[in-house]
Amino acid sequence: MKDNASIKARVLWLLIMVLFLALAPARPADCDGLTAGQWFEQGYGLQMNHDLVGAVRAYSQVIAIDPQYISAYYNRGLAYYQTGQMAAAIADYSQAIALGDSSVAVYNSRGSVYYHTGQFLAAIADYSQAITLGESDEAVYYYRGIAYAGTGQLDMAIDDYNRAAELNPKNADVYFECGMAYAKKEQFDQAIANFSQALKLIPKDETAYIALAYCSRGAANEGGKQLAAAIADYSKAITLDPKLVDAYVGCGEVYAEEAQPGQAIADYNQALALDGKCAEAYYSRGEAYAAQKDPDRAIADYNQAIALVPKCAQAYYDRGTAYAAKNQADQAIADYNQAIILKPQYADAYYEKARICARAGRKDEATDAYRAFITYASPDDAERVSEALAGMD
Repeated sequence: MKDNASIKARVLWLLIMVLFLALAPARPADCDGLTAGQWFEQGYGLQMNHDLVGAVRAYSQVIAIDPQYISAYYNRGLAYYQTGQMAAAIADYSQAIALGDSSVAVYNSRGSVYYHTGQFLAAIADYSQAITLGESDEAVYYYRGIAYAGTGQLDMAIDDYNRAAELNPKNADVYFECGMAYAKKEQFDQAIANFSQALKLIPKDETAYIALAYCSRGAANEGGKQLAAAIADYSKAITLDPKLVDAYVGCGEVYAEEAQPGQAIADYNQALALDGKCAEAYYSRGEAYAAQKDPDRAIADYNQAIALVPKCAQAYYDRGTAYAAKNQADQAIADYNQAIILKPQYADAYYEKARICARAGRKDEATDAYRAFITYASPDDAERVSEALAGMD
């Protein structure tokens, strides 16, 4: 989706500049005899002809002659943005605001720079100010929604996506991002509805985007335990984009959940053939090998996953369980300890550590681990709590 808010702002800016150039009084001249206004007009012409380096140079001349020339800061900020000089763009937009520019355009433009550089809180503040000043374009709500999502404020994001959809019901991107937000909230029915709407609106020639939408809906169906629908969506995604790694991983996860580890492994193999550094595929294939009672292959895959994502507590836990299946107590305990370091309230890791310690005759360690398990166990885990209490006697 193009930044429509910025485009509209630029159109407004062009109209203002035409009027400004016609009515502006003469400004002081530099040593070359050009006034600030003349340098500004030159910069404007260069910018319109896509000579952005020349435009920046001309606007800099304007500012050297007249440091209060607000429009020069704004236009130079735009030129910096167009050339990827984001910090310089922010500085110029900020200076324009400091000098008194309170237009929708300047807040939209600075918000866009903050958005594209991942400074989501600052982007939210600027987009909100633009809305307060009267901006009603769908794009500002869409981009503020993404910024809210980027800061974990999913309800605020969904509110903005819904507002953007009201303003333009035919924008597929809005429904797609709204689906992603609902999926993160594990509200899978709403996620599926939004992905389905996006699929109706995405242009037919955007095959990769359509595949991504099917894959995302597949993940929502998987989360909602609609496994047959998930397989159908992942399969459709793979048909449209045979190189979509996430679709193979997702399909494998569904087969694993359906207790078909062989089919799951085939999909994970395909994912890894496409991306040999896909930690999720290594980890999930390790789980599938463990389900097939093949701890050696499981451990090999967990090793790869941990090498790629060293702070994944779950991978250490599962590798520990694989070592425990091989009666390699020292390695199992070391992995459970590492999982606990990464996730200090990891009840399952304490429980399994206690069990392997007990089997290895390390009674004191088993007692300590059982005690920690009881501390962190969920209220509905009564059976294992009773076992832990018995193990401490």
